[in-house]
Amino acid sequence: MSYNEEYNSDPVYFCENCYSLYIKHDDFLDADYCAKCGCSNIGCTDIKDWEKLYENRYKRKLVTRAGDPNVIKVYGMTWKEIKQFICDSPRWESIVCRMYPHLRNRYGRADTLMMFFDLVTRQNRINELKDILVKYIV
Repeated sequence: MSYNEEYNSDPVYFCENCYSLYIKHDDFLDADYCAKCGCSNIGCTDIKDWEKLYENRYKRKLVTRAGDPNVIKVYGMTWKEIKQFICDSPRWESIVCRMYPHLRNRYGRADTLMMFFDLVTRQNRINELKDILVKYIV
């Protein structure tokens, strides 16, 4: 067995909620949890299967896009900068409807954006929003 095959067969622990690999252990509770979203449902598989799960959920590979300048720009933005970008974008409605189609044409612009930002934060979907924004950065 080659080094890569051996490495790829090592178990990978991931969050079953957001598929993050950022898993921590709380000694007081003696439990593992996701440091990204706080979920305690932790799965275990090999790296190849995890990559397939991640790609099926987010419609992109994590590793191949890491060097993309748009990804770097979006993931470096603060929440305030993200909100400002969406508010200033002529395609704000398209961005909102990608995540919440039910908000289309129901309210005015200000109310729609206010509800959108509230939903994104309450449902902890900021990283999903960042994935969508990568396509809108030019």
